[in-house]
Amino acid sequence: MKILLTHNVYRETGGEEKGIERMAFDLKARGHQVEFFREFSQDWGKKGIASKLRTGLQIVYSWDNLKKITTICREYQPDFIHVHNLFPFLTPSVCSVGKQMGIPIVQTLHNFRLFCLNGLLYREGNVCELCLKGSLLNGTVHRCYQQGFITSGAMSLTLCLHRMLNTWNSKIDRFIALSEFSRNKFVENGIANEKIEVIPNGIDLSGDCATDEIPSSPSLVYIGRLSEEKGIRTLLKAFAIFSTKRPDVPLHVVGTGRLEREVRNFKEENSNLKIFLHGYLQAYDRDQLLKKSTFLMFPSECYENCPYVILESLSLGIPVIGSDRGGIPELINDGTTGYLFESGSPSQLNAVLVKAMENLSQWPSMTRNAREEAKARFDKKVWIERIENLYKSILKSRNSELIANLD
Repeated sequence: MKILLTHNVYRETGGEEKGIERMAFDLKARGHQVEFFREFSQDWGKKGIASKLRTGLQIVYSWDNLKKITTICREYQPDFIHVHNLFPFLTPSVCSVGKQMGIPIVQTLHNFRLFCLNGLLYREGNVCELCLKGSLLNGTVHRCYQQGFITSGAMSLTLCLHRMLNTWNSKIDRFIALSEFSRNKFVENGIANEKIEVIPNGIDLSGDCATDEIPSSPSLVYIGRLSEEKGIRTLLKAFAIFSTKRPDVPLHVVGTGRLEREVRNFKEENSNLKIFLHGYLQAYDRDQLLKKSTFLMFPSECYENCPYVILESLSLGIPVIGSDRGGIPELINDGTTGYLFESGSPSQLNAVLVKAMENLSQWPSMTRNAREEAKARFDKKVWIERIENLYKSILKSRNSELIANLD
């Protein structure tokens, strides 16, 4: 098959870009032809008002990209257009081309951008579902997109328009949700349940795993963006409490982000705590650190879908201590492949950390369980086969409809 992957690359790259590159690589490895159509986000939120307005109009509907992707589709003639992130510059113009040219469209739902301006359903330190349950203009009032009134207004107008036109149901053949939690949120927002298939992310399981011996010197590691919605503040508060009982257990922090200075200040102000800041690490160095750790910490406070770092940790045999928010409980079997705690609660997280350290005799079985869970559910071979089968089912359905219409 010939597949056109379309994606608006974010200013800050993360797991989504990683997943798209993996999809392209694995589809090619299975004999498919893959081409990209990409746009790159610009820092237009800091431009002058006139420039913001011009770009804002482009967000609503991009005629330039409509022409570009039409040309690409005529030349490449893909069997599928697989959409990832449409915003801000690809816009649903991509969907219009597919509909007009009879090319099936699949969209992977990496976040909640179809009905939330910032895509996270999270605002000012809390989960926010105002736009899910009410008007998308709430996002403009609260300046949820790039913290700007004009940028938020443009995004609100775009999403309002396509909600009204029923674009997502009428122009996209099937959606891939990364978790049951995500599927339920999109159904709640009006996406037809039968259009959504849950296919969690897949990972390469060929790497070496951690030892399954009881750790003599346990340690914790956090890998991710240093930002409020990722729960780094909760983690630091919990670790400070935990360290009064177990001052010997270190916390390694890998990543950068908006709260990097705050995290550094916390470390300096609490110099008695064994906190090690590593900043950004290349994949190999990050994995080496993860394999030496006893638990991966994943304290996110926003609605996560299927974070790669959790899958990577499980594949290496490292149990995960994660919050009970979004799709995270679908990835961690509490007490078997890790532990869950109440999101945003330092005291609960501390209690789980104490429990985990008191039960390190169970760690060898947990690490084996983690590896088996990864093999059973997240093997990239199974993942790409499920995507292929989805493509085939759409083509079969379209062919059946064509035959029915001819009759």
